[in-house]
Amino acid sequence: MVQPLCLSCPLDESFITHEPANATTKLKSPTRFLGAPGAFGVPGSKILSRPTAIPGRKVGVLGNSRHRKQGIMEEEVLTGGNMNRVVRVGDTVRRPAGACTPTIHRLLSYARERGASFAPEPLGYDELGREILTFIAGDVPHEMPEWVWSEVVLVDAARALRKWHDATSGFDLVGAEWNLDAHEPAEVICHNDFAPYNCVFRDGRFAGAIDFDVCSPGPRLWDISYTAYRYVPLMPPVDANVPDSAHERAPFSVTEICSRLDTFLTAYAEGSASPRYSRAAVFDWAVRRLDALAAWTTSHAAKTGNIAFEKDARMYQSHAQWIDENLRGE
Repeated sequence: MVQPLCLSCPLDESFITHEPANATTKLKSPTRFLGAPGAFGVPGSKILSRPTAIPGRKVGVLGNSRHRKQGIMEEEVLTGGNMNRVVRVGDTVRRPAGACTPTIHRLLSYARERGASFAPEPLGYDELGREILTFIAGDVPHEMPEWVWSEVVLVDAARALRKWHDATSGFDLVGAEWNLDAHEPAEVICHNDFAPYNCVFRDGRFAGAIDFDVCSPGPRLWDISYTAYRYVPLMPPVDANVPDSAHERAPFSVTEICSRLDTFLTAYAEGSASPRYSRAAVFDWAVRRLDALAAWTTSHAAKTGNIAFEKDARMYQSHAQWIDENLRGE
């Protein structure tokens, strides 16, 4: 069961789907695709309050000429998550740090050195004890615009996930602390929420990924199955009779969904014989992944009294059942 391990580390619950605060783009299709929060530090994140002037910061000065002359920086409070106060300061993002932050910073540095340059660079901590990460410019989709479903985006996402997995293979786990449970076999460090709402795009092309604070060791298919669930997507078509309140649906038929999954898996394999995964393997892991997510969400809803989480849990359960009954065997 997926559950937080490090309670002292601020947990970004961006893998729980609910109405995002910055959902302003309206779908052209008849079905709404609600994305989970996670647009920390990217353009398009709604400014919740007027910028706050903070004296003493010397990097990336924002604001008017008076502030620049005084060396005062302005903070833009960004939305996207529902747990932490995240702000942009110049070309950096500041977020609350916790016990898991040193592990995540070490992981990001390790992965970037091994080719995953699309991940934010950790820059240490500021005078308030917040972690500092580089700001990634671009667009983060929440309510899914039509361009998210292009084959170009699908291929970009698969290749980026493969690059992340390859770059994290061999990461030293000694002394590591994680927000989420590890899963066996621990082949790579899973992002655990590599979905459109945690990716940055420029001109319809993948440009970066964010929200790595729920990373943990696991098998490649743990990540692949959930990323496919979000990007293919492995969801019931709009006209499917599924008891999920039409919360999130695929704008494709079952035949198109299977074809797009093949495209995704081919892109992830990048022409190599290994690792090359079958549809059946992804469907099996997707069911396991969604069942685990539904269990965690149900537990969290009970603890917090948040009825939105209860709705999400029912959706994950119904989607897992739909995959089991309609995609397995395709």
